[in-house]
Amino acid sequence: MQSDTLKVTVPLLGLMNINFFNVAYKMLGIYEELEEINRQKSMRHLGLISTVFDNVSHSRWDYLMLQCGITELVKKMHAGTEYFALGTIKINGKEYDGESIIKTWFMFSNFGHLKNTLEMKKQ
Repeated sequence: MQSDTLKVTVPLLGLMNINFFNVAYKMLGIYEELEEINRQKSMRHLGLISTVFDNVSHSRWDYLMLQCGITELVKKMHAGTEYFALGTIKINGKEYDGESIIKTWFMFSNFGHLKNTLEMKKQ
């Protein structure tokens, strides 16, 4: 199984290693191929609101890494217990890891976010 680990500084959580494997690894490849990572790094997550409130001036990419980082924390909190929250899912007879599916969902929901619509341009 192919995988990649990104070492990123996550808002509120600090420096983290975030693992991408299975379908999340494939989606990360699409992000890289289409330069979506750089685009999201250049976008403020909350647009104009980020200029008003302290501590909310992070990028769209930082927000995505926060979502994926929380997934890492949930996995660690419940590892080895019967309450392992992320589990697995079978789709057409093939089993997928829940962590990978959730991270892929986060990436899909952030992909292209606001592209050519309300992006805030630097003045």
